[in-house]
Amino acid sequence: SRKFEGSRTNDYVAPDINMLVVDDNLVNLRIFVGLLEEHKMNIYTADSGIHCIEICRKMKFDLIFLDHMMPKKDGIETLHEMREDPATMNADTPVVAFTANAVSGMKDMFLEQGFNDFLSKPIELSKLEDILMYYLPSEKIISIRNNSAAYNEIMNRQEQGIAGLSPSDMENGEMNGKQGAFMIEGFNMEQALFYSGNSYDTLKDILGVFVEDGTRKLDLLVKYIDEEDFDNYRIEIHAVKSLCKGIGAEELSEKALRLENACKDGDLDYVRDNAQEAYTDYVLLLAKIDEKLTQLKEEKEAGQASPGRDFTPLLDVKEQLLCIRLLIAEFEENTAIKLADDLTERDLDKELSDKIIQIDKMLHLYDYDGASEMIGEILDED
Repeated sequence: SRKFEGSRTNDYVAPDINMLVVDDNLVNLRIFVGLLEEHKMNIYTADSGIHCIEICRKMKFDLIFLDHMMPKKDGIETLHEMREDPATMNADTPVVAFTANAVSGMKDMFLEQGFNDFLSKPIELSKLEDILMYYLPSEKIISIRNNSAAYNEIMNRQEQGIAGLSPSDMENGEMNGKQGAFMIEGFNMEQALFYSGNSYDTLKDILGVFVEDGTRKLDLLVKYIDEEDFDNYRIEIHAVKSLCKGIGAEELSEKALRLENACKDGDLDYVRDNAQEAYTDYVLLLAKIDEKLTQLKEEKEAGQASPGRDFTPLLDVKEQLLCIRLLIAEFEENTAIKLADDLTERDLDKELSDKIIQIDKMLHLYDYDGASEMIGEILDED
């Protein structure tokens, strides 16, 4: 049997698992990676069906999660093309569909199209764990209950603040203290934490990507309304609906849902009359979150200020950047991100520090080509 018998908690690690997650929305990718961070899997990402097919020709995966609604090539088209591709290494790899359109009969439709299973968005960690335990090869699972070394590794990560809050944190009031620091008008913190695996670190990362991605998405929403391209507008407002629900912005999620349904039903007058209100609410939400994240960052930097430290030599920085670029080329993006995160903590001159922060941001937004290009520019400098 493939099924791994374990509880739905962080009681196992799987460092030999290779998993692919395909979604055109950067926030959804970040949520997925964040939820599974504790299991130490190798999680690769693709932002389109075309990218998925390409990477499936280069690597064999243990499990693939594939979004349904994507522009140009949706999840069903991608699955069929990947399965029939003579160059693919994943003709028999289990593929799980995931979508925010979790209506009755949807799972049966996906199964009929060749998917192995179905997961609704926003992702509930318990349901995700059920799927992982069923499909992941048991021989690649290391139970921390039976392996003290793996257990100690997980505990060390928690103590260093990499993991989310432990049960004791919630009991001693740590949860309430952090929740107070995150209070944002129109923002359901309880729901946001639920969909972030009860990890404030994951939530902060998700919100950062939400702001970055949302700023770009605003231009598309305006463009498609102006051009009366309601098919593409429906795809974008569908993403807004799902993302807002996942971060606890319930009111805006409901408005986006009504606009999405109006596009489906052909009620275009409703879309024309109400798109501006949803757009304005979206702008305000992004501004509030950005303001809060900036405040938290400034407070953290003020608490860590230590002007007496030496600057990191430029040669050391270039060596690490070269490693990052090589890792990107080898599809080892997660390791590249960790190295880039480390560089952002170094003492560098302001110009170089700003570039490193931009590279790190690109990596977190899955813009690997942009990050690699910017690294090349730095390496070419005298």
